[in-house]
Amino acid sequence: MASTRNTDELIITGSPEAVRRLQECGKSAGETLHEQRRLTIGHKARNLDVALVKTNGSARSLADRLADLARADRLAVKAEANCPTGHPNGRDRGARGWNLNPWAWGEDPWAWGEDPWAWGEDPWAWGEDALPLVMPAGATPAEGEALFWQQGAFQKIGLTDGAGQRLPALANHQGEGVLVGIFDAMPAQAVSYPWLTLHPANVPGEGPWDDRDISDHGIFCASLVHAVAPKAQVHLYEACGKDGHGRLFPLLEAIEAFVALAAGKPAVLSLSLGSLCVDGSAALRALLQKATDMGMVVCAAAGNAAHSTPKVSALLHAQVPAAFPNVIAVSACNLSDQRAKYSQRGDIAAPGGEDLDRPGPDDTEDMYGLGVSVGTSGYVRMDGGTSFSTPLVAGAAALLLEGMTVRGEQTYSQVLSALQAAARPAAGAGVETLQCCGLGAGVLYLPTLFG
Repeated sequence: MASTRNTDELIITGSPEAVRRLQECGKSAGETLHEQRRLTIGHKARNLDVALVKTNGSARSLADRLADLARADRLAVKAEANCPTGHPNGRDRGARGWNLNPWAWGEDPWAWGEDPWAWGEDPWAWGEDALPLVMPAGATPAEGEALFWQQGAFQKIGLTDGAGQRLPALANHQGEGVLVGIFDAMPAQAVSYPWLTLHPANVPGEGPWDDRDISDHGIFCASLVHAVAPKAQVHLYEACGKDGHGRLFPLLEAIEAFVALAAGKPAVLSLSLGSLCVDGSAALRALLQKATDMGMVVCAAAGNAAHSTPKVSALLHAQVPAAFPNVIAVSACNLSDQRAKYSQRGDIAAPGGEDLDRPGPDDTEDMYGLGVSVGTSGYVRMDGGTSFSTPLVAGAAALLLEGMTVRGEQTYSQVLSALQAAARPAAGAGVETLQCCGLGAGVLYLPTLFG
């Protein structure tokens, strides 16, 4: 099935005047530009405008030409393609990943120099995948719920005991008053939970499998946050289609909406997705920087592209946006406290399932969560991925924010330091093997956070 990765849409980011002048320069040079929508990111007593612009040709080629015009006119503005975003989870065996190395970011995302960013080759190589992505969890609602609460991932992070009961050490730490934003696919059917608010946006899919349905991915992640922080208010924003892919601009709109909603409140952003923007996206970076400057904590999936890594030195760093500064990059471990074979490097790890290539019944480390697409139990099984490690860490961040009365630009580093200090060492820590490295400070462990 053909991919829809090429785009004729640009995103132009800069001051309102710079965005306007760059569009005028482009039109004067004979380019066809039609502005579709505009987002204003107000921060640090100034505004950045992010304009979505339709073109008649390749947005990537036009972005290069506009970069030349911006340099010639000394405009502090960036033009980039409205590139694909999404989560390469489940059994996306054909995708060789969101394979982007981290970039050396400057200190101020609000003022760019004259960096001639160049587009590289597309890192995706799409393949076919006919395996089921979502499986039933139990034959009845009670069975599904029991499998959810008794899953090994919860016991491994010190959330529950063998019977699925929350550990006493966490009784007074439940995330009350904290908002958690998840940016993902919207469930295919209506759901109603007192802890969950849905924000649909009718985002179309953008991946190569237009007919696949992993619309449970978002509510699945939401249920993992809720398990860790049951009194937090979870907001699920639609940023991907049912196939798990979308475009950058709808993600920006969703994040800005949540940041506005959560202003002045303790808040966590959980991003179980990656971006194919070769330069990492100036707009996305600036928006997440705004969130962290406001005292919010951003957690993002490190990525699932490392399953064919031949040696430690070749182990991939985190994908964008997990690679950004002031974002907690979450890698995945298995139930043996080793790096899951697919996981890229992160700051901290949490269980995420082990094998992305093995169908459900034979995979004893499948993750469990809420879902609506399979059966009537209310719970489903998914294979695994850093997508599911991320909401566990986001939930832990919510527990920490519950007790913080003062929040600001240092909140991110305070939360990350606390998580890392409490982490349990990975199996074989200190030994440079593919099984032991890449998990940052170790594996999330909740009882030590509040011991």
